[in-house]
Amino acid sequence: MLWPLLRAAEVRCLVVSGGADREDTIRAHAALLPGTTLPVCRLHAGPAALTDRIERRSEGEGPQLPGDEIKGLTAGALHRLAAQAADEAETLHRAGVGDVCVDTDGRSVQDVVARLCTLMEC
Repeated sequence: MLWPLLRAAEVRCLVVSGGADREDTIRAHAALLPGTTLPVCRLHAGPAALTDRIERRSEGEGPQLPGDEIKGLTAGALHRLAAQAADEAETLHRAGVGDVCVDTDGRSVQDVVARLCTLMEC
């Protein structure tokens, strides 16, 4: 496992990306990183940003995800997917999921990671 090597090298902060909207998922991640504090950082995007990202992904822009099911969807299907993503984001926001929340609208990946490191004092 990579984590013991990183700890031995005195790595202070590791950002792991992935869905963690359920408590059992968070516990499973924490079990893989023994001896650490595992703050949950929720990344938030507004409806316009989510719609833009979904549209760009459907056109092959952005991250290339193997088996991406968004490519080739109709405009109506993309609109429904964007509305669903916005509803899920709002639900997580209202529930206060995460120890920290970072708004990702208009930010690059590097900006988001830098903000996370600032908030987590990495």
